[in-house]
This record gives sequence, structure tokens and C-alpha cells, in this order.
Amino acid sequence: MFDHLPTKRQQLLAVALLLLTIMLTWLLITPLLSSAESSAEKVDDLRFQLTRYRTAIEEKAALETEYANLNRQLAEENLFHRDIAPGVAAATLQNRAREAVEKFGGSLISTQVLADKTDSHFTQVAINVRFTGNGQVLQALLLELEGTRPVLSVEKISVVSKRRPSKQRPSLLPLNITLEITSFLASDGS
Repeated sequence: MFDHLPTKRQQLLAVALLLLTIMLTWLLITPLLSSAESSAEKVDDLRFQLTRYRTAIEEKAALETEYANLNRQLAEENLFHRDIAPGVAAATLQNRAREAVEKFGGSLISTQVLADKTDSHFTQVAINVRFTGNGQVLQALLLELEGTRPVLSVEKISVVSKRRPSKQRPSLLPLNITLEITSFLASDGS
């Protein structure tokens, strides 16, 4: 078919066909190589994820045991109220506050239960306690609250002197004191 063309043209045509074949091959093979490379990267990523999942599965039993131990230790520490209603916990707080104020020579004016605050693991129970006493009563009460179990914390404190300072020792001046005392109830999942 190309016999009637001059030799020079046959050679140019042969080179053109060779270039066309190379270009078509390159156009077909390049996407395949790119796709293979992309697939190899995906396989590597999936192998990495599989390794992480296998490690997590292998560690699951140990983590569950550690979680159970930590929950047991937390329960033994008695940091939170357990298995009681928030109202009962608030009444317990009021009673403990009254006993502590009277124990150190203060005079209880009032206690007020504040609204509960609940998150996923704990319910915060709070009360306001108003009493009169001096600086020594306040100091002793705060030390008493610090060492109690379940843990009680003083969130707010307001101290107002009943009269102007005189030559009397400042720690003995009568004070109106208001404390917001909180404690926590552990939910069933903790």
C-alpha cells in the first residue's frame, strides 16, 4: 500500500506511525500507572487503619479491666454521693453545714437548696448557707469542709462585717457569712 510513495515519505510515515503508537501507548498506560499508584496508596492507608483497629481490639480487654479498676477505686475513695436522690443529697448537705456551723460556735441563719446542674456523668447539688460568726469560726468551718467525704467545695463566699473595726482583734469581729457549698452525685454510668 505504501510502495508507490517515495522512500523519504515512507520513512516519515513510519516515524509518524511510531510516534503515534508511542503517544497512544503513553496515553493509555499513564492513567493505568497512576491508578495503580493511587490504589497502592489506598491499600497502604487501609493496612495502617487495619493495624490500628487490630491493636485497639487487642488492648480492649486490658482497657476494660483498667476502667473497672479505676471505677472501683473511685467508689472506694467516696468522693461523690452515690445511689441517692439529689433532694436527699441536698438535705444531707444542709444538715452537715448546720452541724459544722454549730460545732464551731457560729449561729446558722438559713440554708437554701439551689437548682441541680446535671451533665453526662455527674449531678451537682448546691446549697447556700448563711450564718454569723467570727473569722475563727469561718476558718474552722472551711477546714472542716475541706476534709469531708464525699467532697464538698465552696464555690462562692461572701463575708460582711457587722460593725466597724475597733481595737478588738479582727478575727473576733462578728461577721455575716454566706457560702455556696456544692457536692456531686455520681450517675449510674460512673
